[in-house]
Amino acid sequence: MKQKKLSELAVRGLLAAVLILAGILCVYPFLYVFSMSVSAPEHVLRKDVTFLPRGLSLEGYGLVFENPTVWRSYRNTILYTVFGTALNMVLTVLAAYPLSREKFVLRRPVSILITVTMYVSGGMIPFFIVVTNLGLYNTPLAVILPFAVSAWNIIIARSRFPNRSCPFCFCIMP
Repeated sequence: MKQKKLSELAVRGLLAAVLILAGILCVYPFLYVFSMSVSAPEHVLRKDVTFLPRGLSLEGYGLVFENPTVWRSYRNTILYTVFGTALNMVLTVLAAYPLSREKFVLRRPVSILITVTMYVSGGMIPFFIVVTNLGLYNTPLAVILPFAVSAWNIIIARSRFPNRSCPFCFCIMP
């Protein structure tokens, strides 16, 4: 009995050591990059920075944020995230609600069509050709519109609508 507890303790100790080592190996590169970014340029050039920053300096961040491209990138990120998410939620709910109703005549064929699109993709080159021919190339809509509806999201949302007659009953989950 004691040997079982001792061997179990040894295995747990070994697993803990391996997990701690793996955690350090995952975190150290991020810490190193952060230390380099807030260290003085002369220490970075001499490669003096190892674990902790040397000669604290935010000069690098100042240079980065002086570039207008960085601010445009942040604006685009926020724009795509906010409008893309809002559009995705609206279209997903509008597609999922009718598919959750048993009285909807085309429920089965439309559900099959949506499910098939998850498994069969046209590919990257035809996708690019369609986006270009629609005149969306190099516009924000080229990022937002093609991904506005997800088959997986429709399936998940459809399963969350209770099958009741009240159209606003989806707020009350069983």
